[in-house]
Amino acid sequence: MILDPSIPVVDAATIMGGAAALLGVAIAWFIYANGEGRERKNVQTALRGICTGLREELDFAGEWAATAGTGYPLKQPMLNEWLSPHRLVWRFNYQLSKNLALSPYAIYLDKLIQPISRFVFSCDRFFFLIRELRQFALSQPELFARSLNHNTPRTSDELQTFTPAEQEYFLAIQKMNHHIHTKVIGGEGNSDPNCLYRTHKVAIAALDSYIAALSIEPRPKFFRVADMMALLALIAGIGLLVAWFLVMVAL
Repeated sequence: MILDPSIPVVDAATIMGGAAALLGVAIAWFIYANGEGRERKNVQTALRGICTGLREELDFAGEWAATAGTGYPLKQPMLNEWLSPHRLVWRFNYQLSKNLALSPYAIYLDKLIQPISRFVFSCDRFFFLIRELRQFALSQPELFARSLNHNTPRTSDELQTFTPAEQEYFLAIQKMNHHIHTKVIGGEGNSDPNCLYRTHKVAIAALDSYIAALSIEPRPKFFRVADMMALLALIAGIGLLVAWFLVMVAL
């Protein structure tokens, strides 16, 4: 076959280079877009896992926060059970809530950071005062040991049967318990925004709202345009190779 000298000749290297460039761009985009899609799904899975953990912690803390009822109002009368120096309050776990702001996904959890942080503050304050109460009860070992032998008063009348020192000891514990329940835990009508009752309720509401709105972030709109351009580049690259192959066969 004799080539017309007026027709420009493009060497194979140029054709292969152009085809490789078109195919490379298309393949690189599809790889990136696929990876970006997987990343969005992974973030969604991680956020749902974090929300599940927060829900478990908040649900478990509800018993201490007394949010199943109206909590402890400021005018809550003294309870006789608060006289006992032997009452134990087991510490519940809220580490996920405590470390939420340090999570690598904190940028997606901005609507939860403040209410959860207030809840954590309330928990820290609650357990600090519980520890103070326990230390006070144990700071007078003679009275504490004597209360083990003579039990503790169950009524105001029974309290009168104890020695003046024992009565003072039991009443001090009762007042500390009253402060913890009405001021630190709190309830309806408590104006302290950081009482455990209120921060727990606010955190629950914020988490429910966040979960309801949680969904996989849609692909950016320009991705569709980029997909079409990458598809065209792929077709052009393949077409260029096919055309070169047909020319070579015809020679």
